[in-house]
Amino acid sequence: MKRPNVLGLAGVLLAAALAGCGQKNDIKEIICDTDHAVAVDLTTSGIFTQVVLEEGPLVVKNHIEVPGDGSLYLYDNVRPYRYSLEDGRLEMAYGQRGRAKNEYVKIWNYWLDGADMWLFDIDGGKALCYAPDGTVKDVKENPGGAEGFQQLCRLDPEHWVGKANYHGTPGQTPELVLFDNDLQPIQPIGEEKLRSGMVTGYHFCTDAEGVLYSGPLSDKIWRVGETDRRVQYKVTFTDGSMKPENYPDEYQQLSDIAAKLETQNFSFNINSLTASGSWLGFTYTSSRRGSMFALYDTKKGETCCFNIVLPEEWQLVSGNLSGDRIYLVGFSDEDGVKVWSAKMEDFIAQKGI
Repeated sequence: MKRPNVLGLAGVLLAAALAGCGQKNDIKEIICDTDHAVAVDLTTSGIFTQVVLEEGPLVVKNHIEVPGDGSLYLYDNVRPYRYSLEDGRLEMAYGQRGRAKNEYVKIWNYWLDGADMWLFDIDGGKALCYAPDGTVKDVKENPGGAEGFQQLCRLDPEHWVGKANYHGTPGQTPELVLFDNDLQPIQPIGEEKLRSGMVTGYHFCTDAEGVLYSGPLSDKIWRVGETDRRVQYKVTFTDGSMKPENYPDEYQQLSDIAAKLETQNFSFNINSLTASGSWLGFTYTSSRRGSMFALYDTKKGETCCFNIVLPEEWQLVSGNLSGDRIYLVGFSDEDGVKVWSAKMEDFIAQKGI
């Protein structure tokens, strides 16, 4: 009988172990030092300029998009808007309300697909695709199927990845689902389940390698594929994270959570995930300091954290990196929506890096 090659077997096991270690080491840590974050006042720092919008939303929902083609996208309870970054001119107010096939009843969210813009009409039960000139190119009935979705991101020419719609029971709703071009579910992506129905902001972005995702109650940023996802970044808040027993109920507002837990010190809600060049950025919320923005240099492995100071009664809604600039959007009940922009190098210089 041939004796087993013990050394060969040991080599295989060692190689497997090293491979496992390599995979583990692929997870990079983003350390958000909230207590030592630099405060940057949008109105007095001298580095931000306001993008004066011609007209449009009095409130802003979820996220701002600056795709790098000289335009800026926002949306409110009425419709999405596209503006010129050069002069703030309103270039397009998409669609109109109504019950016709090419109209919408209530906007839930929007997302870009190249030069086209998709709008999800939650009450009308359809998704509408608009060309840059505002004409309706396509209408998908019953988008999301039985799973439903809260927001989508283009994964490849044949697929979308979507954050599933919460079914109301923790531990039962798949967090991410793969959808086809008819916006119908194909399969869950990964084993993770949604912890809550809280819906804030936009939790996808695209970088040079593909799609990244982070849920509102997660401390991880995931690289997403067709069948699975892997942790690419682990976010550590030096002031602590929200405890599981304090996770919000379905659609609970962040202001309610902060008020309830104002005596505790922690950070949560990675949001407005955005990438440009070697930079990865996101907003998050500090129970003590309020609106925060983190920048992570994927080449150097360095993190800069900023406390975004807004005028009284204003709140930060979203942020976006585009080219060599950062864009932040906020609103107040009295003054409506404002967008601020700064050069990345000027913004980072506030930290002394």
